[in-house]
Amino acid sequence: MNKFSKADLHIHTQESKDAFSTPFKILKYLKNKTDIKITAITDHNTLKGAEEALSLASYFDLEVIKGEEIDTKEGHLLGLFLEEEIKPFYSAKEVISEIHRQGGLVIIPHPNGLLNSFSTSDILKVMEEIEGIEIQNPTWIARIGRMKNHSFNLGGLAEVGGSDAHLLSHIGKSYTIFKGEGKEELRSSIKKGLTLMAGENWNFTDHFFYLTNYIKNGLSYSVKTKIVQKLALIKEILKYDI
Repeated sequence: MNKFSKADLHIHTQESKDAFSTPFKILKYLKNKTDIKITAITDHNTLKGAEEALSLASYFDLEVIKGEEIDTKEGHLLGLFLEEEIKPFYSAKEVISEIHRQGGLVIIPHPNGLLNSFSTSDILKVMEEIEGIEIQNPTWIARIGRMKNHSFNLGGLAEVGGSDAHLLSHIGKSYTIFKGEGKEELRSSIKKGLTLMAGENWNFTDHFFYLTNYIKNGLSYSVKTKIVQKLALIKEILKYDI
């Protein structure tokens, strides 16, 4: 089979609390606005959004992977192809063990990023226990560490892309390319390290609309001030082609 397909392996629903789209709207957007046929719903520390999306997937002729972005002591981990929700705030090794117990795959998202991210030293400690690294993540948090991430992945881990979408307009900004069509072929490609990542970065407008959604939701003055400061920092970062 010579067909190649795209998958967005990192999308958040409103179950993440910092995202603003329902599973229904996400699948509708994927169907009508992209050529992506497979997605992983990876809410923070919950499978609720993924389970709802999975129940709706057939109506949109899409495949959904049950995933979760889990808080560990070292940073965030993506668990893909999960059966049960995984509790947060344990060590990376404990969470990795639980993902594998369920038959899932482990991806490190936004490595060496600015927030909630594994450092190179953290990654090296678990490198033989994980399946992939999210090299292409379009957010400003991830772009900080992108140059480092290419240089140390010499162990044949799958390099994947995910949009880290928290708004509909972010979906498909980054994605994973694999040989085949279905999610089981995607799983096999990740395990063999035979994936490519592609996509584009969020621009300033993407970041602006994401952060201003917090302001619309009645946050305190101190949090709003931090968001304004963060936007200024993003504007500086986007001057450089990272």
